[in-house]
Amino acid sequence: MLDTPLDLSTCPALDASREYSNALVQRAREALTATAPNLEHLETIAVCGSLGRLEANSSSDIDCIIVVNGPTGTAESDALAERISQVLSPLELKASKPWGIYREPISTASLLDTAALGSLEERAEVFGKRLQLLLDARPLLHEKAFTRLQARVVDWYATGFLDVNPGSSWTYLINDLMRYLHSYAAWQQYKFERTNDDSWQLRQAKFRSTRLVTLAGLLVLLGESNHDIGKRDWLNDRLAYSPLERLALVMNKYDRSAFDEFLDAYEVIHRLISDRAIRDELLTTGPDSIATLAREPLRAYAQIHEVSGNIIQVLTRFILARQADWDPRFYERLIF
Repeated sequence: MLDTPLDLSTCPALDASREYSNALVQRAREALTATAPNLEHLETIAVCGSLGRLEANSSSDIDCIIVVNGPTGTAESDALAERISQVLSPLELKASKPWGIYREPISTASLLDTAALGSLEERAEVFGKRLQLLLDARPLLHEKAFTRLQARVVDWYATGFLDVNPGSSWTYLINDLMRYLHSYAAWQQYKFERTNDDSWQLRQAKFRSTRLVTLAGLLVLLGESNHDIGKRDWLNDRLAYSPLERLALVMNKYDRSAFDEFLDAYEVIHRLISDRAIRDELLTTGPDSIATLAREPLRAYAQIHEVSGNIIQVLTRFILARQADWDPRFYERLIF
């Protein structure tokens, strides 16, 4: 296991969530290991989202990527997913949202299908899971298989270009990462549905903080590695880091004050979103249609919006400031 480059001694909310998450991950691994002989055709299981980032709290979902080495959509794969759900139910986290991408297992063949390269019609549950394996996934069972799968996904993104010329840049992976970011942002901007545990304000608060930080964690690894002829091995060796650890690793190398500024703001956001009273306000107030979109936000969301704006500014300034350090092609891929 890699030593963390992250110091959370000044961030009590993030530190408490990290301790809580590590304990839950360990419980999940023990429960699944005990059940492993009965989980046929399973390649690996990884947890994503707040638990994968080690930032979970009692309101978090447990979003798992279940990877199988056979067909999906069968009675056997459905039974496998149900069995895993039963094993993990004592963790007392909420089940994945029924409309999300984590409800069904996925096959290795689907994740690595070269016919899907360049596809704009690939199903969200395939496209999303493939990227989540690189963004914030953390193995719960069959860790070596998980690490191999991550490396094979990186190889998939290198197909035909970087695997032929090791000096090439991360063109396709950067393009797909930006596609993920901007399509998600566009989808969320006009998604007004409200449930007892979801709302426009809560989704926006998460998007402007945890979602963007998760994407930034992979983006800075790509920027830092892009000039190196051995970029693939360098990246694979650091995918085990959480998004915060990735940012700490890269930002502290160049600008510790920028990372400290970012981390202070992220601690504030994490504390606010983890507060049950504030989450209740975010869930029950705010726009529920285009007609109410311009409604003045209440105090909690206004504060989150302001602090998350600071996070976005710090990360943007840091990445733009690396133009003398990183390959110019990295910025060309971001813009064009």
